[in-house]
Amino acid sequence: MYIWCKPAAASVFKHTRMWPQDSAMLSLHSAKAMVVSGQICMRQDDRHFTITGVDFEGVPQGVEAQYNFTDYFTYNDGVPMPDILSTQPTVEVLMNATQTIIVTFRVSEEALPATYTIKATVHTSLGDFMATFCLCVHPVVLPAPKDSIYGMEYFLNPMGYFPMHTPMKNPPVTPFYPHLRYDEGW
Repeated sequence: MYIWCKPAAASVFKHTRMWPQDSAMLSLHSAKAMVVSGQICMRQDDRHFTITGVDFEGVPQGVEAQYNFTDYFTYNDGVPMPDILSTQPTVEVLMNATQTIIVTFRVSEEALPATYTIKATVHTSLGDFMATFCLCVHPVVLPAPKDSIYGMEYFLNPMGYFPMHTPMKNPPVTPFYPHLRYDEGW
């Protein structure tokens, strides 16, 4: 049995295999009043198996742990794509297929800031398998939605830089806004 962990944003398909650098451990960081997730990936190449549940050990007070299986949907190209989260209590896994389990930690405002080691025991028809999550709760509280302000920040400019092949001295803010940067009109 292959078992490894991935961040929740990683795309894991039915044909995804474990890489040498993958392990059955994942570190997650959270503020208080926040939800963080990760994935447990499981694969058996020589026979099918059933995942019957997940138990958690070491979940601290103020943190709630839950799991859901990923459902796969086959689109027109015939490739099963990870789609929605299943609410079924068990899942059948075919041989030569990877199944993911999304593990979600809801961290309340009452959780104490610390690093916690949470062990997840996955129960299957082939035995029990272990994955570990290191959950670091930081001493920061996310504000309630009614108290927060919407903001958006790009990690990279989705439109690329404006056409400036050579650096300009004091370039305009945009080609359509004629004021110079940090100018009185700006």
